[in-house]
Amino acid sequence: MSKHSKQDNMSNLSKWLNYEVYPSIFERVDTSFPEHNFNRTPKGWRSKTYLNGTPHTREDKTVINEKALYCILEQGGETKSLYDYVKDRDKLTDKETLEKLSQLSGIPLPKNDFEYTESYRIRKEQASILEQAQSYFIYCLNNSSKAKDTKDYLASRGYSEANIEVMELGYIPGQKKLFKYLIELKKHKEEDVKNTIKLTKGIGESHLLTIPYREPSGQIKGFTVRAIEKGIEPKYYYSTGLKKSSSLFNLKAIKGDKDLVIVEGILDALNSEAKGLNNIVALGGTSLNKDQIEEAIKRGANKITLCLDNDKPGEEATLKALKLLNQETELPLFIATLPKGIKDPDQLIKEKGVEVLQEAINKAVKSWEYSLQNIINLYLGKEEDKGELTAKDINSFLEEVVTTASKIKSPVDKDLFIGAFLIIAEPYNISKESLEATIDKLTYKKAKEEQEQGFKNLLNEATNLNTKGETNKALELLGKQSKQLKQKDKEGEFSKLLLPVSEEGISERLINKPNSLNSGYKIDQEKLLLPSGALSFFVAPTSHGKTSMLINLLLNAAQENPKKKFCLFSYEEDRDSIILKTLNTYIDKPLSQNNRKSINTFYSKGEEYFQNPGEFHLGREKFFNELITPQRININYVEYSSEKLIEAIRYFHKARITEVGAIFIDYMQLLKKEGKFNSRQEELKQICIDLKDVAVETGLPIILGAQFNREVVNHLLLHPTKIGEAGDIERVANLIVGLWNNNFKPLGASGELNEIDSKNIREPNTIYAKVLKNRDGIVGKSEVLEWNGNTGKISSKDNMNF
Repeated sequence: MSKHSKQDNMSNLSKWLNYEVYPSIFERVDTSFPEHNFNRTPKGWRSKTYLNGTPHTREDKTVINEKALYCILEQGGETKSLYDYVKDRDKLTDKETLEKLSQLSGIPLPKNDFEYTESYRIRKEQASILEQAQSYFIYCLNNSSKAKDTKDYLASRGYSEANIEVMELGYIPGQKKLFKYLIELKKHKEEDVKNTIKLTKGIGESHLLTIPYREPSGQIKGFTVRAIEKGIEPKYYYSTGLKKSSSLFNLKAIKGDKDLVIVEGILDALNSEAKGLNNIVALGGTSLNKDQIEEAIKRGANKITLCLDNDKPGEEATLKALKLLNQETELPLFIATLPKGIKDPDQLIKEKGVEVLQEAINKAVKSWEYSLQNIINLYLGKEEDKGELTAKDINSFLEEVVTTASKIKSPVDKDLFIGAFLIIAEPYNISKESLEATIDKLTYKKAKEEQEQGFKNLLNEATNLNTKGETNKALELLGKQSKQLKQKDKEGEFSKLLLPVSEEGISERLINKPNSLNSGYKIDQEKLLLPSGALSFFVAPTSHGKTSMLINLLLNAAQENPKKKFCLFSYEEDRDSIILKTLNTYIDKPLSQNNRKSINTFYSKGEEYFQNPGEFHLGREKFFNELITPQRININYVEYSSEKLIEAIRYFHKARITEVGAIFIDYMQLLKKEGKFNSRQEELKQICIDLKDVAVETGLPIILGAQFNREVVNHLLLHPTKIGEAGDIERVANLIVGLWNNNFKPLGASGELNEIDSKNIREPNTIYAKVLKNRDGIVGKSEVLEWNGNTGKISSKDNMNF
């Protein structure tokens, strides 16, 4: 294998550990390392034990904190990566250690990556050197007399000793002293130290205040060192080779409402966090890049607030960042404005308190409002200064508005932007229709230019691959990227947008739109409807009855809609098994002590073990004559890619356009899409979007089963964000219903179990159902449904489903 291939595999292994395994273990530290009896704190985990597990009599000794969640450290003692700790504790080989970490985290081990553990060993050694250097800097700040000026500087910024500790600030007394400490006292090889810590001239001389630059996983990748004296430029030096452009400073897993707040200065971010604010990161400069945006989204950001410095460079940086964010993401974007006379968050905290900064963030305006206000200030401000706008001014004003609107990806935000502008521009007699038409034309023109340039680039890349003899790769590239390029050409779509809407057209579309389906169930006395032209998900932990629920929904829909036909695609069980399960539920009689076994025996061996054979045969004949043979329900086991499944849905709909009632799919996490993706989550995200599109296109209700992840261990944890692998289900779905089979014992703290018991939702032989999302109804309603494990029947307690 080539060196390059090894590096790729090594990178995959590191990503697996840093982005999946360590964060997962961090959430279950107490059960992963029971020898320490860890307790959760706001910043991590603490234990009154030494690193070797022996108890300490008084204080917390061993910690794992969220800033360095990949390592475990004994305060005042040794620091180990979780990898080394598990390896040493259990006396494992490298391969066994990776397998153990996989077991603790619940994350499958990437295939073959354990072969490159020598490269990983080097990285672990480098991580150890960087962490020990960080400990040395902190020690020097607290104990060196030469650090007085640095401590005074920090005090002048309003930082308390507690804040400084949380911010991990330190002091470097000189490079020689640092290397001596690491080589002579910590016994690292000189070559390893010099290869790991590369400091530019000036660090340890003019620049003394140290700040660790951590990966999103918490691992230190280098140091930022600040000058504290005025007039020294640049203010910051960075350790050589530090790739600060790859991620935002202080980026970790996003908490709470997933609002990522971007400030300009590194110390601004650290101080804000030390004062109790969450999700505060820094540019570490005045520009944002695509890699940083992608990394932020990967870490969980679902909205972004810019809170850059309140000066001319800060305003320019805000506009530049907005332009890039609008190009690269559709996340909601906000701008927080600092009070007049306040330059940055640090000054605001010092002079008015952190609560005022939080208030400024809470009152942030949408990015389109900020952009519009900037345009108004630029052009309409002239009316106050020198009278009415000239014809050229008006032309430039309108061009700026149209250009800005064409770059807004969110249709809602674009509409709000246009509406707000038209109120301001009322004296200029601009109609909404003409403005929207101009915006659409500009958007189309831009998309066409991007399409043409993209096609040229694609041809060049494919030609180069073909020249090298890699024809298959060239064809694969053409097949994949040509589809993406086609999507840029939206001329037909835009021309439809310019057509006037008529009352007759609205009426015709509503008449032809399929009705929502009655699921056959009531949730808290309200009918649960399966919306047409949308996705509905019924989600449960493994073996809790998601397939049974889909079968019941299928039968209920067929019973309620005798003129409609329904199709179930199963990815989990073969066609015959699903048909016989459906037959069992349809009959809904105690045919024997084990209905399924008796029915299977009848069809496989011709033997009858029924308590009342007449009931079985009557139900069997009715089931096949009324549902299966006339294809009222069409059950198929498939291994289709998602693309092929969608084409099958289109075919099924087109072939029986007036007859199709709904499509059922069992289940979401088994779907695969053609091509390669950076992650399984990204793949499932695109599958969700594709299925939503075909639901809208056909007007059909599409109902899918899905699994919760392993965190869902009781009723209270049913939540759309805990759907396994596919967080985008929450965004795309119209309806999500969570299920818990009460024949499974819930797990959790005593308080959780007591709360469950107080709600009377733990009756045996029942299924607890809760509405987790419902665009057409109320969220949070729940119901306890009867569950007959022998027949697979799920019914309302009064046995009146309809």
